[in-house]
Amino acid sequence: MRAHGRLGIFALIALDHVVRRDAIAVAVAAHIGIHLRLQQESGLRSARGGTGCSARRAVELAPANPLARFAMARAAFIKDDLHLFYTEASNALSLNPHDPLLLGNLGNWMAFSGRWDEGVALIKKAIALNPKGYPRWWDAAIGKDHYRKGAFREALAEFRTMNLPDWWWNQVELAYTYGQLG
Repeated sequence: MRAHGRLGIFALIALDHVVRRDAIAVAVAAHIGIHLRLQQESGLRSARGGTGCSARRAVELAPANPLARFAMARAAFIKDDLHLFYTEASNALSLNPHDPLLLGNLGNWMAFSGRWDEGVALIKKAIALNPKGYPRWWDAAIGKDHYRKGAFREALAEFRTMNLPDWWWNQVELAYTYGQLG
C-alpha cells in the first residue's frame, strides 16, 4: 500500500503543476487528493482492524480508481467478508488488469481464501509482468498450492525461491516441506 501512496504523491506533485495553470484542475486534484488520503488511511485502519469506512468513502469519491477498489478489497478481506472481497478485487482488476501490485496482492489473498487456481494465476501474471522486482513472499502462495496438491519438490523450489532467511514463516515452510521429502 505504501508504494501506491508514494506513487500517488508523485502524481499529485505533477497535478499541482497543472493546477496552477488551470482552475478546473484544482477541483480534480482536490478530488484525487482526498481519494488518495482516504485510500492510505484505509490501509492503516485495515491493518489495525478498522472498519474500512475510509475505503468505502474512497470508492464513493473515485469509483473508477483501482486503488480505491483495492483498498475496499483489502478491508473486506481483513474483515472476512469474502463476497465483498471477491467483488472489489474483480472491480480493481477490471480497472487495471496489468498492475503487478494489484495482481500479486489480490492473487495471494484470493489463493489463501480458497480460490487457489484463480489466485495463483494472478500471482504468476504479476511475476511475469515484473520478474525482477516482485515481493518474494508472493512465492508462498504458489509453493503452498504445490504443497497442498502433494507436489513437494515444486513446493520446495518455490519456498527456496523466496529466500527470506529473516522471515520465520519461510523457515517453517521449508521445514515442513523437507519433512515430506524425507
